[in-house]
Amino acid sequence: VVTDGCGTPPASTNATVTVTPSPIANFDSPPAGCAPFIALFEDLSSPEPVSWEWNFGDPDSNNNTSTEQNPSHLYSEIGVYDVSLTVTNAEGCSSTLVTSGAIETSPTPIADFDVDTNQANILNATFNFTDNSSGGVTTWDWDFGDGDFAAEQNPTHTYLDTGVIVVTLNVFNAQGCSASSIERIFISPIRTFYVPNAFTPDEDQLNDGFRAYGEGYDWSNYQITVFNRWGQRIFQANDIEQGWPGTFKGEKVKAGIYTWQVLVADFNGRIYPFSGYVMLIP
Repeated sequence: VVTDGCGTPPASTNATVTVTPSPIANFDSPPAGCAPFIALFEDLSSPEPVSWEWNFGDPDSNNNTSTEQNPSHLYSEIGVYDVSLTVTNAEGCSSTLVTSGAIETSPTPIADFDVDTNQANILNATFNFTDNSSGGVTTWDWDFGDGDFAAEQNPTHTYLDTGVIVVTLNVFNAQGCSASSIERIFISPIRTFYVPNAFTPDEDQLNDGFRAYGEGYDWSNYQITVFNRWGQRIFQANDIEQGWPGTFKGEKVKAGIYTWQVLVADFNGRIYPFSGYVMLIP
């Protein structure tokens, strides 16, 4: 209503004013993690804004800010971080939320251990493990690779079978951060090697072939060679089950003494040479 104070009738008009509510900034994030830690942020602001400005409180990082609605951020260092979010709606109204201590990162332990030996035979297959982990470790989880486990810091374990074994140590600190370390150990069988000093290739199914026997070797890496008295190679095989039948080029050789040589590896790849003489008895 407007008047001029001179008796003129008052004039009036109407107007509509629209008040747009400001958005309320809000977000969710995991409160803690183990450095390096990737935090995932979820925008919970309402009414729904059209733009977002995040500050992750990590100025030493390469990407301390983001304009994504639901960003992520890598916290590489141990510390407590304040995070802020400013949101703006379509009308240009904005709101800011600063959460002090929104993210806390804890140190990740370093897993490490020693074993008194990395190789033993099956008759002496007891190993002593020493934990060398750092970073406030409070819990130890040993996996000995044979189905057995332990929670001691420095355990001892005896194996009942041979082979290459992978031992794993998982460690945890009071904040639940974890790390792992592995070592390989080898448990060898007792090695025995034997070849007969005579054989009778008379097709009576008894001692008809000449071959090597033994335990604790890698027979997939094996070679046997037989020579006559002049040093001529008359037989060679790489199959432990294939014995010399006392022939050369399909013909039976004469009775007598022949020289043999065997090359065979252990499970570490070390080659062992053996040689000697065998008597062929008709």
